[in-house]
Amino acid sequence: MSRHHLRAELTKSALRADGHTVLLHCVQAQSRTPTVAALYAARHLGVPIEQASAEVSVALRHARPNKGFRAALKEIAAR
Repeated sequence: MSRHHLRAELTKSALRADGHTVLLHCVQAQSRTPTVAALYAARHLGVPIEQASAEVSVALRHARPNKGFRAALKEIAAR
């Protein structure tokens, strides 16, 4: 996971904490968007990463985070 994903998640968190609505998107909402959304849910809402990923996949039916992103999410969840 790149520093850009982490920065996006932190920015989303800060904006949400200030009461803003945050809309997330990337070109196809298949890998980056679901990764950042699941990371936010896990780190800031206390949702287990597997559940967060599953729920994001329900909302974004074409979500298929790439292998590297999935591995990074599991690593973060293990901390």
